[in-house]
Amino acid sequence: MEISNNSSPDPVQHQALASIPDEALLVPAMDQVSCGMDENTVILNIKDGEYYELDPVGTQAWNLLQETIVFGRLVERMLEEYEVGEAQLREDLAELVAKLAQKGLVEIHGPQAA
Repeated sequence: MEISNNSSPDPVQHQALASIPDEALLVPAMDQVSCGMDENTVILNIKDGEYYELDPVGTQAWNLLQETIVFGRLVERMLEEYEVGEAQLREDLAELVAKLAQKGLVEIHGPQAA
């Protein structure tokens, strides 16, 4: 899963991120709009005018996030769709959600990340 910032040539850099508790509620930010493009999704942060692109797997996660979902349920739903180990998926989703939150595209409510 990758999120790239299309206003600059470099993808958002991967970094070690804290885990997100299963009970954390994930809510799409109010100041964003998104649309599908082929198999990807483009998200515009209305506040700063920056836009981002998600790959097909990130798009699936984004679509589930539109329902307002707890992190543990997001992991479960993605495991139903993809043949991947739970630990790897959990790590990848935590990284994606944390990046989306850093960019102001998703809010994380409830228990704080470890």
